[in-house]
Amino acid sequence: DTHAHILSTGLGELNQIPLAGARSVADMVAAVKARVATTPMGQWVLGVGWDEGKFATTTYPTAADLDAVSPDNPVWLEHTTGHYGVANGLALKMAGVTAATATPTAGTIERLPDGRPAGVMKETAQDLVTRLIPEPTVAQCQAALTHMIRRLHEEGMTGFKDPSIGREDWLAYLGLVKAGQFPINACVLFSGGR
Repeated sequence: DTHAHILSTGLGELNQIPLAGARSVADMVAAVKARVATTPMGQWVLGVGWDEGKFATTTYPTAADLDAVSPDNPVWLEHTTGHYGVANGLALKMAGVTAATATPTAGTIERLPDGRPAGVMKETAQDLVTRLIPEPTVAQCQAALTHMIRRLHEEGMTGFKDPSIGREDWLAYLGLVKAGQFPINACVLFSGGR
């Protein structure tokens, strides 16, 4: 595969709620509720893959929807496109996002009629919340890579290019190679940063 975000996909599959099958906001809320039940208080609950275009109402989820089942864990659920996501109230509070928060350049903070943030953060506005999510450890990255290599082999793939990796990602790749646990061809491209 000449453009596959192998590491981030693996991290998502192992550590985030898969939301591609959600067909309503209620489905998303139920999935968050189930994950919160097994997550220590205060730890992030992450999900990925929701698409309001698949919902009967095409309505965005809101912070209030998520707060009903996760008042004590910050939540971030990334949209399937990666161009936006939804945060719960605790995550917004931790990020300092309020009615007074200025909309960042090239971003959008969806707002309620009274100006308070609704929870959906688009494009660069996502960074206000996602910058607070702890980076995965090298061990978590290695587990994600091992998981994805197994999946690629199941599909008959023998090589891939993983664009936009960082230093910690490289350490995960290098650790598996040095341990003789990297049975696939790979080309990685380092992120140029912002």
